[in-house]
Amino acid sequence: MRNFSFFILSMCMATMAVGQQLRVNETRFIVGDSTCSAQIICMLPTPDPGFFTVGSTSCFNMGDIHSTVNPLAQGLNVLVMKMDSNLNISWTKVYGGSKTDNPVSVCATSDGGYAIVAGSTSSDGDVPGLKGSSDIWLIKTDRNGNKLWSAVFGGSGAGGPVSVTETPDHNLLVLGVTNAAGNDVPFTYVNTPFSNDWILIKTDSAGNKKWVKTMGGTGNENTRGAVLATPTGYYVASSTDSKDYDCTDSNWHIGVNTNADFILIKTDTAGNVIWDSTYGGSNDDVVNSAIFDVRDSSIVIAGSTKSPDYMVHNFQGTIVWDDFWVIKTDKNGKLIWSTTLIDTTASGSYNEAKAVIPGPNNTYAVYGDVYVGRIGQQDGRLFVLDSGGNVLANNYVGGTGYEWDNALAACKDGYVVGGNTTSTTFAEGTNIGVPTATSSGFVSFVDYWPELTEDIHLTSPQLVCYPNPAKNTIRVQLTTGELEGVIRVIYNNGKQIYEQHVASANLDIATKNWSRGVYIIQFVNDSGQVISAKLSLE
Repeated sequence: MRNFSFFILSMCMATMAVGQQLRVNETRFIVGDSTCSAQIICMLPTPDPGFFTVGSTSCFNMGDIHSTVNPLAQGLNVLVMKMDSNLNISWTKVYGGSKTDNPVSVCATSDGGYAIVAGSTSSDGDVPGLKGSSDIWLIKTDRNGNKLWSAVFGGSGAGGPVSVTETPDHNLLVLGVTNAAGNDVPFTYVNTPFSNDWILIKTDSAGNKKWVKTMGGTGNENTRGAVLATPTGYYVASSTDSKDYDCTDSNWHIGVNTNADFILIKTDTAGNVIWDSTYGGSNDDVVNSAIFDVRDSSIVIAGSTKSPDYMVHNFQGTIVWDDFWVIKTDKNGKLIWSTTLIDTTASGSYNEAKAVIPGPNNTYAVYGDVYVGRIGQQDGRLFVLDSGGNVLANNYVGGTGYEWDNALAACKDGYVVGGNTTSTTFAEGTNIGVPTATSSGFVSFVDYWPELTEDIHLTSPQLVCYPNPAKNTIRVQLTTGELEGVIRVIYNNGKQIYEQHVASANLDIATKNWSRGVYIIQFVNDSGQVISAKLSLE
């Protein structure tokens, strides 16, 4: 268990040649009993600090899921959970009806609460009715997960949610799909129950509908993606095989059927389409996640590709097997870069990026599924990219079974990821809880060491840190070579926190006020030689 009230100097080794690394520190399994399951779908950091966690569950008042639920709640329901910074569960709530209620997205709201969007086939319990065979269910909670209100939107047929966000004017914006007009859906381009159009719904802060717009074409619009809100308008990031109506950008593949492509649609604040831009290759390219990066007003989109051509480079998959595909555009949809993230050791593997978020120092984190896995049958894989899409670090998350990977959020020392698993333990880090179901939820801390460096042999110049463990002071000792130079200490976010000129072999540094995390102790002698040591404070 992580403990923030003390630290241990757990590792101090001589190193050289700067690199990067991710390490799974700790995993908590979210379990009920052998008769039910749980899944983590999305997570947001909370100010206290901790994590507002949303998932789905068939568990009721058992194991980790302690919640008084509506007696009509059965089957799969919406799980809302608060976890503290040590992954202890503070509270859980379960919302739903007598059928299937499955969340897909959450956003923080300006009143300190949250908005959750789920798909529902229920018309009872917590769900205020049903308009088609399946609908979009919007739930508003306070900061403690208590339901304040909910609303249902849909057409006369089948529909479902894609994403939710708050707009700069403190309203809510919901992206969904539908296969039929009627009720809240003004019209559709599709004329078959086997294809979808997108619907963009704007509500006020109380869930009252302000307007609904239909978007798409006569093909099929994907059920995954993101809606992004800016003061000048909104973006829909998803994928489609439509080539008409709102999906007309085909200049890069004139006369060639490219199947499903990434698409970015820009609307004004009234939901009217201004432009669309598509990206991809000759086979399917599918979006799962997107962000608007306020640091440079860009859009980063993550998903998967089966394409070996056009905008896709270094593709290692096949028409059957996918690679992670991540692209970055400017605010006008112009492609800045694209990168294919692959596992060259796994021939014929399925790789799908499920989530992307911004990281420190203009980086991005990308998380998703890898099948066949490096650890088990299917693993999670986390990448850290620089501002140009180059890989800085990556690691696998999981055990010997299957992991389905959905959630990604930033935390103090790196990232937290989540999903569901059939594994009983994870290969790396500490495991908390004993999975008892065929599929349990999981949340894992993954530490990011942005200045991690590779070990050198003891015959090389050495920088030694001790005692180990220690609480208040560490001694940095130079055991050989030129001893005059500068000692620097760099925290894991790249910020230098200490510098001292030295002219002798030993230097004592007070550490009792340092934060938990990973540090680089660096010595630069007057000849310009650089020696580094990694210091992990648990």
